[in-house]
Amino acid sequence: MGRYENAEGDKYGEFIVETLKPYIDEHYNTLTDKENTMIAGSSMGGLISFATGLAHPDVFGMVGAFSSSFQIPTQENRQAFINGLDYSKDLPRLYLDAGKQETLYTYISPVSNELHKAGYPQEKIFTLIDENGTHSETSWCKRFPDALTWLMSNKDGNFKPAEATLTANLKLSSKAASYLDSLAVDGAELRLYTGSLAASPVFEKIDATTYKATMEVDEDAQIQYRVLFYKANTIEIFGLDASGETLSSSVVCDGLETSIDINVDDFDKVSKLDLDIRVPEKTDEYFATYEDADAELILYTGSLAGSYYPAKIDATTYNLTVFVEPGTTIRFQTLYYGPKVELFETLEDGSDLTAWNTVTADSEGLVEKTYTVKGWQVPINVNIEVTVPEITVPEGERLEIQLYGGSFGSSWRNALTLTHKEGNTYSATVKVMSGTVSFNVGYILFKADATAPYAQVIDKNTQSKVVKIAFADFDPNNLTTVDFIHSMTEFEPR
Repeated sequence: MGRYENAEGDKYGEFIVETLKPYIDEHYNTLTDKENTMIAGSSMGGLISFATGLAHPDVFGMVGAFSSSFQIPTQENRQAFINGLDYSKDLPRLYLDAGKQETLYTYISPVSNELHKAGYPQEKIFTLIDENGTHSETSWCKRFPDALTWLMSNKDGNFKPAEATLTANLKLSSKAASYLDSLAVDGAELRLYTGSLAASPVFEKIDATTYKATMEVDEDAQIQYRVLFYKANTIEIFGLDASGETLSSSVVCDGLETSIDINVDDFDKVSKLDLDIRVPEKTDEYFATYEDADAELILYTGSLAGSYYPAKIDATTYNLTVFVEPGTTIRFQTLYYGPKVELFETLEDGSDLTAWNTVTADSEGLVEKTYTVKGWQVPINVNIEVTVPEITVPEGERLEIQLYGGSFGSSWRNALTLTHKEGNTYSATVKVMSGTVSFNVGYILFKADATAPYAQVIDKNTQSKVVKIAFADFDPNNLTTVDFIHSMTEFEPR
């Protein structure tokens, strides 16, 4: 989804520094000083290694950041983190790399330049762009030995600060300027787009039709650029030249100061879609039963990454305003989604809504529509009681009675463990969505405190029940309850 407001990377770093490393140092024969301590990772692991290593320079003397996901924090957040480092300390040796076959390589130069400007010693930075590298374990494995060799050496890094400046002077036609003004998009920016947003400077507005952008580049660098009117996740419009073709060009920075003049006659057209979503009056009361502040209404398009997030207006109204290409049809289901809840829209009688809704943005520029949510899937409490035959548990081992499949998971790792009630009886109460509830009952044996089982047996006597509850009949203070009572009979190894 690209939504990381609740990321807790700092807590992960604190766990490594305050819990994991001390435990390892206490129980194993390690060299505990920072000169012998490294943190490294790739992709998201590269990002968290970068953040943790630089935030704890007293602990880590080496940081390896392979193909790091620098696209996740905003440029402002990344800059704030870099500016907030304590440059009076002995900072770790830092290795940054990426493959040319992944867009992440465009972040290496901006990040290393930001570090250097803030005060990071350039001899402690080593950067590498692998011409044939991809975002894969194969590429990381190939680069790791040389990275490790440099990190553990006393050799200076290869970082060279950008010394040349590229200035782009942008002139909009009055037609193009009027068009952008008519969109009235809060937070949208004109950018000199160079292949990635991280490396794309924002144009400063000089007057109604004139803009200027500057960026630091390596001397003799060849920069491919376009003009982009951009707002995160909602609108991207490329500039057009006088012939109506998408404006795209390149420039070679052959000196310390290079200047280019760009004239934009128009922009690719977009349509503005203004969609009101009306929800039932009980919605707030209904969702409050989950006590999940992070849950939110979304228009689900088949994947969370491509879904839309309306803004809440009041208890019964949400609004979605997006900019899309003319003729775009948005195919969606209405979903209330969060870490603890995933509730799809249903029909008024409580039956599942399998049809997709559609809304089409035409070429008129503004499409205003209203969609009414008819009802929601309603959860039910399921009381489960399972009686098992006598099971012999070897000394020093432990037994768990669990449910598999259906709404409760498909393997021991995410199965529901029942609580011992009395005798050979185990029980649990779970909240599931209305519909068909089915599961297999089984038991697993663990050796001592092991986290993975060594024996797993299931009973294939499956039970199921269909429950349909209309949203109109839903009472959050009197949740419908279904009882399952089951005795294990047939056993098969899993």
